[in-house]
Amino acid sequence: MALTPSTTKARRSPSGGASDAVRKPGPEPRMPVPVRGSRTLTRPIRLLAASDVSGSTASSDPHQQSEQALLELCDWIEEHSGEARDRIGLVRFADVAEALPAVVAAKARKAFESKLLASADVGGGTQLTPAVDALCALLPHRGPHRVVVLITDGQVAEDDAQLRRLFARLQAQSDAIYLVALDHDGLWSRSTRHRYEQLGLSGTVVIGELTRAQLAHALALLLMAETGLRARRGWRVGSR
Repeated sequence: MALTPSTTKARRSPSGGASDAVRKPGPEPRMPVPVRGSRTLTRPIRLLAASDVSGSTASSDPHQQSEQALLELCDWIEEHSGEARDRIGLVRFADVAEALPAVVAAKARKAFESKLLASADVGGGTQLTPAVDALCALLPHRGPHRVVVLITDGQVAEDDAQLRRLFARLQAQSDAIYLVALDHDGLWSRSTRHRYEQLGLSGTVVIGELTRAQLAHALALLLMAETGLRARRGWRVGSR
């Protein structure tokens, strides 16, 4: 599954300079409104989101939009999931990883807010191995439906063989793995994406200009796909 939220990016001409036709910003998406009782998943979901906070992503998220989006997702799950036992856990990573164990969705904002909005002491490079180690430690071997979401620009130190082994570990301990690709510099679209195409991902979401609304909306759609929630009739992506 590939979802592409509306983004704002300059097109490049063949000569390498920005083209004359630059797409104007579209309206920020609204969070989806599910039909109450439409959930088809019959067991709780455990969502683990791993957010890349390394130096390579700093220019795409200078105002902590990704942290705000994760907090908005906590509120959305609490209101719309239809399952009081749903849990959310978070991992922030760069050279090392910082894990926030999964808590019941209704308590997630309170549990995570102060930690998310504080700086993470995880170094400046980007290694996926510590993030996968932390995620596997948080994932139960059975029980709830286990969904992992990686939020990253994909520019990691591991080689292709190491990436395959890391994703194989995640697949062995989860039911679905999604990647939200941060493409603020266009590098994901040009080249990085090829490293992730044969790794067994459940889906990829590509976001150009990162905003809180773009990321929160993308994550909510992924959760709807996993739980079977249907959007209320007449709901449209549009401005707030």
